[in-house]
Amino acid sequence: MTGAVVGLAGAYLSIASSNVFVEKMSAEKGYAAYAIIILGKYTPVGAMLGCLLYGFADALQFSLQAMGIDVPNQFLLMLPYVFTLIVMCVSGHGNAPEGHGKYFAPKQRRKCGSRAKRPSPGGQESEKGL
Repeated sequence: MTGAVVGLAGAYLSIASSNVFVEKMSAEKGYAAYAIIILGKYTPVGAMLGCLLYGFADALQFSLQAMGIDVPNQFLLMLPYVFTLIVMCVSGHGNAPEGHGKYFAPKQRRKCGSRAKRPSPGGQESEKGL
C-alpha cells in the first residue's frame, strides 16, 4: 500500500507538477515527511496537521520571494525545513509505535501441501492441512 502511494506521489511530481522528470525533484522532502510524522506524534490527525503546517511554511517562502523581500534566496528556501525543526523541538517526540525500530523476523513458512499438528478445541492434537 505504501509503495503505491509513493508511486502516485512520484507520478504527480513528474507529470502533473512540472511535466518533466529531473533528478532530485523531490528536494529531499522524504526526510521532512518523516519529521512530520514524529511531529504529529504518530497519529493520522497529527500528521495531517503537521503536513498543513509544513505546506504553509513552503507556500510562505514562495510568497516572500514573490514580494521581493531583501533576503537572500537561500534563506527563504530553508524556511520550511527550519520551521519544521523549530516546531519539532517545541512539541517533543511523542510515543513511538510499539514495533518502531525493532527487527522484523517473519515466521518460517511451511511448504505447500505439508501437514501440521493443530490443537483441537477439545485439547487433543489432530492432523489437518493448513
